Amino acid sequence: MRHIVLFKFNEKKSVEILSEDLVKIYDNLRDKYKVIKEYDYKINVLEKDSNMDLILFIDIEDKNKLDDYLLHPEHLMLLDKIKSEGIISKAVIDID
Repeated sequence: MRHIVLFKFNEKKSVEILSEDLVKIYDNLRDKYKVIKEYDYKINVLEKDSNMDLILFIDIEDKNKLDDYLLHPEHLMLLDKIKSEGIISKAVIDID
């Protein structure tokens, strides 16, 4: 299953601030805690009001494991950091 999340921030610099934490936390979720199979993220390269700033791709074993990821303390810690950077909007989709 793939969990995809898009974020738009008040300021573009927020994405760069979060990048280091994002890599560290997702590496731990994958390698240390085995909560996710893989992850990737991309940063928007065009300055348009309609564009989101960050997209996350998180691969999880199956939909029954989604809550293990969503409720994991490392994930919750990252969410707090993301929220502290000022989110304008967020969108999520889960696909097979």
